[in-house]
Amino acid sequence: MNPYSLEDKLIVVFGASSGIGKVTAQFLSTLGARIILVSRKEDMLNDTLRGMENQQSHFIRTLDLQSEDQVKGWFKNLTQEIGVKLDGMVYSAGVHYFTSLRSVNQNHLLEMWNVNIHSLIHLIGGFSNKIISNDGASIVLLSSASSIKGEKGVVGYSATKGAVNSIVKSAAAELSPRSIRVNSILPGVVETNMSKQIERNLTEEQYRLVKEKHLLGIGKPEDIAYSIGYLLSPASRWVTGTNLIIDGGYTL
Repeated sequence: MNPYSLEDKLIVVFGASSGIGKVTAQFLSTLGARIILVSRKEDMLNDTLRGMENQQSHFIRTLDLQSEDQVKGWFKNLTQEIGVKLDGMVYSAGVHYFTSLRSVNQNHLLEMWNVNIHSLIHLIGGFSNKIISNDGASIVLLSSASSIKGEKGVVGYSATKGAVNSIVKSAAAELSPRSIRVNSILPGVVETNMSKQIERNLTEEQYRLVKEKHLLGIGKPEDIAYSIGYLLSPASRWVTGTNLIIDGGYTL
């Protein structure tokens, strides 16, 4: 048996329209998984689907993670539609605003909280229902290396990702009776639209220093996708409550 295989496993990927989520969904399809692609923008999800294997085996669903009404009960509605329990959940959706302490915007803080934490907690709770997921399922959350290493201008974002690290510990303990594993990945800077936003908000010299801190260079979405595949697979069956740092040496 190949311990890294996800053959016939049904996995939902939130934030599958771009960046790490998009590449992760496409990679998981090569491992044999059936994917439920979730984002606000259906056209972008269709673009993700075009890069996947066995396209007819996957599903596309739209969801606004800032809408509590949409988030609550979402999993119940989903399983009623497709009639199959889930084996995995990836939460790659996230909101990031680059701002100094003295210019923090309340609306930005609330948006980050709603997407990065509030909706996440609701969705983990929904996924953990026995009628939604199989025993032994795996949940993988995307945190950030900025949650454990201080950097200027990311106080709100770092706070939400620090909360994700704590959620992993509590959820892993609570869901262990069903052998549902909960882990997160803490990426360093990865080549995505979010990293481009960071680059735009830094001087050339500041961004050069950020790159230098990544001893193996800036990461690519595939570097994170491969780790997510591991945490979803039987190869990591004895791993839970772990915040896995994948950062090219950034936090050393």
